[in-house]
Amino acid sequence: MFNEQERNIIIMALMYLKNDYTQENTAALGFNPKGYIESYHHDFEVVVHNLMEDLAGPTWDEEETTENLKTETEKYTRSQ
Repeated sequence: MFNEQERNIIIMALMYLKNDYTQENTAALGFNPKGYIESYHHDFEVVVHNLMEDLAGPTWDEEETTENLKTETEKYTRSQ
């Protein structure tokens, strides 16, 4: 479906979105139509996380999925 470069760009964008979204972002995406509600916040993060998991590769093991996401995150984290 996507080549590796496209997949990496999408994962990076999803990580930035998940770590730095606003109430306006969730409203624009249809998760928060009437103002901030905690369940919409949670639903949004679950959807973004699931998309990241899908792009990081299929795994059947939660620990392996977590490790894959950690590896992907480290690729895009600046060294201090």
